[in-house]
Amino acid sequence: MITVTSTTAQILQELAEEEPKAQFWLRKMFHGDKGYDKMQQGLINKALMQRKDCRTDVYDYISPKGNRWMVFEHCRYHKDIHYARTMPIAFCYYETYGSVGAFLNGHPQYEGQQGIHAILFTDHFFLRFCSRLGIEMRSRWMVQRFLEIIPGVMFQTTGERDLNGRMKVDCRFPASIGRGIIRKDGPLIEVRTYLTDPELNRKQLRETETLRKIADRHNFDPQDVKMARVLKSGDFATAFEYEIKQLVDLGCDEQSLYMTAAIGVYIVRALCDLNYADATD
Repeated sequence: MITVTSTTAQILQELAEEEPKAQFWLRKMFHGDKGYDKMQQGLINKALMQRKDCRTDVYDYISPKGNRWMVFEHCRYHKDIHYARTMPIAFCYYETYGSVGAFLNGHPQYEGQQGIHAILFTDHFFLRFCSRLGIEMRSRWMVQRFLEIIPGVMFQTTGERDLNGRMKVDCRFPASIGRGIIRKDGPLIEVRTYLTDPELNRKQLRETETLRKIADRHNFDPQDVKMARVLKSGDFATAFEYEIKQLVDLGCDEQSLYMTAAIGVYIVRALCDLNYADATD
């Protein structure tokens, strides 16, 4: 069983092993693949009809090693394109007196993207999260709601280290910042405290300025949502350029991105000219 004092290697291993099992448990709650697919389509229909996010019931899963998980299917409604998409959310949690903490596997937004493998939101983080937002509930259900609202996490290192030599890191949330460290023994972020934007002092505002600007114009939408937005935009060039800028913000070379996109267009055009594909597909 993992705890905050477990080695990073143990945490990463158990999260990687158990998240698929928690998701399988969710699928089992809907009696297999057919029932799961039916549930997903029902969530999509509900989200489109009500024009808001929705989710299934939340299910508990306890792994053979004793780790406690919560898992559910969440459907995010994208108002700007009237589009809905579901995805499973699973997290491992631990409870303390008066608070709760959570371990999450890291899932890169883009295929091949390198980054942190896991995130630990400590019980102290959620204590500060609750106190600064005036939330009384400090339970696993609060974590579940937190993960529903937060579509993704963007972070940056500050260039400073703590007294133990660990790199300090900031994470961006809506109108707020999480502060923590990257562990020395592996790719895991510990997010340890929480500050709303009005609480940031001048030094913190200066340190987080770039992160706040980039993260606030970034979206964490999956590829199919991005594609739907481009196709429904009515202005393909502008919408496509917006998505390119998202990648540039993450550190990709802009010229290489445009060249790659151009080559992709040439290949598709060639396939259409040779009658291997239809341009409307």
